Amino acid sequence: MSPRASLITTALSSLALIAVAAPAVAQTHETRSVEVAYADLDLTTKAGAKRLETRVRFAAKSVCGPNPGRSLAAQQDYKNCVNTAITGGNKAMITVLAQARAGQTLASANQKIIVGN
Repeated sequence: MSPRASLITTALSSLALIAVAAPAVAQTHETRSVEVAYADLDLTTKAGAKRLETRVRFAAKSVCGPNPGRSLAAQQDYKNCVNTAITGGNKAMITVLAQARAGQTLASANQKIIVGN
């Protein structure tokens, strides 16, 4: 086998190994969600709305798992996950707050917001 053919064979073998190994290394994204109850809050007040906002943020951090530590890529993934979860929770929260201010109430069993990544 010529040196050039040997080099090409080695390069192709390396590419094949990378292609096979890449899916095993790829991080899987598990979708999770939690319910945020608000039946105990008076959402017509600023204090009640602020408490619901705090619960949504806490739920978002819970859904996204613990802070990943020092890896910049992992930290960015975590921040993106938290921001996505908060954004979704805030959209639901805005609707709920508007309903509360308009005097509309839901059945107590439905007084929950779903926060997910």
